[in-house]
Amino acid sequence: MLIAIPRHWLSRDYRILGAMEQPVAEIKFSVRRNGGEVVLGGAVFRIFRRGFKQQFVFTGPDGTQAASVTKPGILRSALEIKYGTQQYRLKPMSAWSQKQGLFFENRLVGSIRREKGFKRRVKIEFTDEVPLQLQIFAVWTTLLLWKY
Repeated sequence: MLIAIPRHWLSRDYRILGAMEQPVAEIKFSVRRNGGEVVLGGAVFRIFRRGFKQQFVFTGPDGTQAASVTKPGILRSALEIKYGTQQYRLKPMSAWSQKQGLFFENRLVGSIRREKGFKRRVKIEFTDEVPLQLQIFAVWTTLLLWKY
């Protein structure tokens, strides 16, 4: 389980903490909300918007595409995340709560939700089969949806 905590009281940027509150990653949003970056294990991954479909692309430190996210339709609330050759779906778990579920082949493999009491702390739970890079990209996408 991971926890996302804002860097400062009014900050849009988050720190991701793991077991024993050890730092795992940092999430940074660009000023215009059209991208950002993730610092994971000392490596910087960039996120930027590409094309008319408003696809966000997650690139590794060497510039190669690690993942991307698109919205398949204007009336759909789910997002499609492509990680390598695998397709995931990020969608709300309920119309009444701010909890997102990550699905792979119609199986729930992770969830991202706000902690009760703290409106900006986020609890992150994924199965071991979900790579850490994909987990952090899903968190970045969810925070963008929630407008941090």
